[in-house]
Amino acid sequence: MVDKDVRMFLLNEVIQTLYKNSEDSFGLQTVNYARDMDDIVHDIVTNTENNERHNRFMENPERMDLESTTCFGSTFLSQTELQMIRGHLLWRYSVRKKSASMFTCDTRVCTFVDATVLNSKLCNNLTYGLIYVSEVLVKEVAIKLLHRLHGQSKIDINADCIQTEIPIRRTIKDEVYKIRMHKRKLLQ
Repeated sequence: MVDKDVRMFLLNEVIQTLYKNSEDSFGLQTVNYARDMDDIVHDIVTNTENNERHNRFMENPERMDLESTTCFGSTFLSQTELQMIRGHLLWRYSVRKKSASMFTCDTRVCTFVDATVLNSKLCNNLTYGLIYVSEVLVKEVAIKLLHRLHGQSKIDINADCIQTEIPIRRTIKDEVYKIRMHKRKLLQ
């Protein structure tokens, strides 16, 4: 057995023990049991399918961060599961790379050698790696695996997942507004 196979076997055993779900459920175990996960992630990070989210990130990562959302695909998986998948993908497919400068922080880059275009973008800012994993990689992996699990088209799965999304910044802004209005009423 190759070291990678041993690691996958052990990880699968641990996940199977910790997270037993029904066959129709989706979660971290689905990501771990997908034997072609390396190929799925490779296709996303090298943009072999001309992925819209990947392209939006490459054009303007800051804007994608400003438009970040939560509750993606909440009809299929919980936010806890989504965060666990994010952590797993971050751990498995990104590494910290030290900058040449002594005073800068390290940044996350993709582990695939041929993802040079993405890695050059990720090296521009230390937060880009986390943004990419959260806003592109997790969502695209979830769509591809949900497509397999449910047999619906990727477009339909994507539409279902997007319907449940909530913009984080707008939600915070609305909550701050409500708090201010409540304070004004109390002061009157």
